[in-house]
Amino acid sequence: MILHNERGELTEASSSNIALLLDGELVTPPVESGLLGGTFRSYLLKNPAGWQNPGGLPLREKVLTIADLERCEGIYLLNSVRGWGTAVYLSNP
Repeated sequence: MILHNERGELTEASSSNIALLLDGELVTPPVESGLLGGTFRSYLLKNPAGWQNPGGLPLREKVLTIADLERCEGIYLLNSVRGWGTAVYLSNP
């Protein structure tokens, strides 16, 4: 489950931070959107070479919306215990 704030900005998943592959970039919501920073997420932002980043892309912050989630090329879960994970988007009918 991916959560969002009252402005419709994506924040995090229930037990992980999130990142989207969007327009060829690997992006994660900023803490200002109301999420917990996360140890693994913080590490990836400070180390652009990353840790087995998908496509070797650096992670950067960007305000993300539900519309971004619907059009992204990939959804990733970031967790300090599990590392990188993938997710799928299921729309609400």
